[in-house]
Amino acid sequence: MSSLSPQQFPDYQRGWNEVATPTRVVRNYDDSDKVHPSHFGLPHIDFGDIPGEYHPSLGNPPEVRVPVASLVAMQPYVHGPHVQNLSTVPGHVLDKANEPVYVDRLKDGRHAIDEGTHRSAAAIVRGDTHITARLQGEWK
Repeated sequence: MSSLSPQQFPDYQRGWNEVATPTRVVRNYDDSDKVHPSHFGLPHIDFGDIPGEYHPSLGNPPEVRVPVASLVAMQPYVHGPHVQNLSTVPGHVLDKANEPVYVDRLKDGRHAIDEGTHRSAAAIVRGDTHITARLQGEWK
């Protein structure tokens, strides 16, 4: 039984950070592709607006399933075509092909995305209810 990869889905196109081959075109994103995360239903929070004191996870951050509705982006923009591209691949396939997204738990129960904003926005576009994440720390 072969494992699935994002490249096996016909609508998926390799992004700027992926390796091009003679048969694959790499899409380079530029400033004209930038949109606010809220364009995909992902609220944004400025790092300076996070209340409390940060407590990092010790050792290897635990992997948890996080409700997509609890996610907030700290990144001020995403590349719209990249999010649309990632949304053509089922979440469980992206989970296997990539590290989980990295989040911090905020005092109010939301989860601020440290790494994986594009994959999180794609989960919203797909209608996923949860996403696999590594809990890097908490704001208390």
